[in-house]
Order: sequence, then C-alpha cells, then structure tokens
Amino acid sequence: MSVELNAKCKAWRKANPEKVKAISYKYALANREKLNTSSKLWVKNNPEKAKARTRAWRKANPKRNKELCLKKYGITLEDYNSLFEKQGKRCAICKNNVPRGNKWCMDHDHNSNLVRGILCNSCNAILGYATDNIEVLSQAIQYLKRYDMAKTE
Repeated sequence: MSVELNAKCKAWRKANPEKVKAISYKYALANREKLNTSSKLWVKNNPEKAKARTRAWRKANPKRNKELCLKKYGITLEDYNSLFEKQGKRCAICKNNVPRGNKWCMDHDHNSNLVRGILCNSCNAILGYATDNIEVLSQAIQYLKRYDMAKTE
C-alpha cells in the first residue's frame, strides 16, 4: 500500500468514527472465533502486558467491571446494592462494615450459583477453605471451643 493511500485511509477513519465502529462490529460478529483465538494467543505470549491492560481497564471502568462480575451470578448492580442494604451494609458473617481483606465478595453456592450474601474477603476465604462444608465448619467451632475452655481452666 502506498504512503499516500495509507494517509487517505487514516484520514477517512478519523473523519468517520461511527462507520468504522459499525464495520468493526460487523467484522467481529462474523469472525468471533478467529478473533478469540488470536486474542488468547496474544494473552498467552504477552502475560504481563495483558495483566497491565486488564488492571488499567478495571481501574478506568469500575462500575462496568462490577456489572460484569455480577453478571456471572445472574444479578444486576441494583440487586447487589439492594442485598447489601438489607444486610445493613455489613458482612453477613462477621458484621463488620469495613471489609477485612480490603474487598467485598459475592458469596454463592458453587453448585447452583445462587447468591447467598455479601461477605468480607476474610469470611469468604473461611467458607472457601472449608469448601462450604458445614461439618468441617462445625468441627472447627468445636475445636476452638475446646481450646477456649482449656485456656480458662
């Protein structure tokens, strides 16, 4: 391609952003698998750049990032805010209003994907390490009680 033609193409693209967007969208729909494969390959070959891009996008789009995260649980940002409000804007387990571990987590049943509540990162980790097993958590409570009783005797 000649330099002159290249300059004309760039000028046209700059002058017609909506048309460029429509053409790009149509191409993406028609070539989704090809683009996904290409993208995955680039991420594999450029892991640090990919992480940096993701971090930058999340920082620049916090609301959209939150919406995308909630989408996998089948709830909207409004649903999330309503649930958090019902919990008193606190962790459903420890009742702290400031998240231990610096973030709030969507607790969900890993089999059904149904949302149970919003937890601080620390409480969410407790359930995760116990693999949501009530028996393991009950045994952990009994263990702590035995130690606590031995301490007071």
